[in-house]
Amino acid sequence: MKKHILIICLVLAAFVTKTNAQCTPDPNLNSTGFSPAELPYSYVGTQYNQVLSFKAPRDTVAEFNGQTYDVVIDSVIMTNLKGVPTNFSYQCLNRCAIQGGERGCALLTGQADSSQVGSYRIAIFLHTYYHLKFSPTVRANRIDSGDSYQFRIYLPTGLGGIFPADAPIEIKAYPNPAKNNINFDLSALPHHTNGTYIIVDALGRTVTEGNFNNNLAPEITISSYQNGLYKCVIKTEYGVYYTSFLKE
Repeated sequence: MKKHILIICLVLAAFVTKTNAQCTPDPNLNSTGFSPAELPYSYVGTQYNQVLSFKAPRDTVAEFNGQTYDVVIDSVIMTNLKGVPTNFSYQCLNRCAIQGGERGCALLTGQADSSQVGSYRIAIFLHTYYHLKFSPTVRANRIDSGDSYQFRIYLPTGLGGIFPADAPIEIKAYPNPAKNNINFDLSALPHHTNGTYIIVDALGRTVTEGNFNNNLAPEITISSYQNGLYKCVIKTEYGVYYTSFLKE
């Protein structure tokens, strides 16, 4: 396994802080790190349930008195997590502990109210146990803390503020319903039209945006989208157009 400086490894292992017995680690996470790379946003009035998968390193390098030594991580234990907003909580399996080289998962849950809109800095406190690789009987441990990620809470705009009730639908998205990819049929626009498009989910969040030229928009991959209704805004010099599609 590729070796990393100890402090970096501790930050990666920090995602042990939000563990729940019902979560399942991402089976595609085969290297040291975590998935997803950033916490998805939380929206006021919407239940938040986010599973985080993580994998701790087995071998790493620690620094002692200016010199580096090969070490083996025995375990990493989360001792505290500060900065989680009110109404949110995290749970842990096996005392928030994983062994070096293992893969685990965590769950952060809650529901924000309008007074909590903003950005929160999460500070994680870890206790890491390790031993020297060339001398297994020489063991050490250390406590580290750090700002691992930011957690953001937004007030949803809803689709009503984005799409007028009488908005004309003159562009077609196909196939509809769709599973993996969609396309825009822009043939109703004047020839040689250039413009932009955005795709918005049911909470008013922009999930994809891009440009098109000469009435040709690129095929858009939607396989990672959550199932549900999505609406689209196509803006050109001739006006604004709307369409929608169902992801299933």
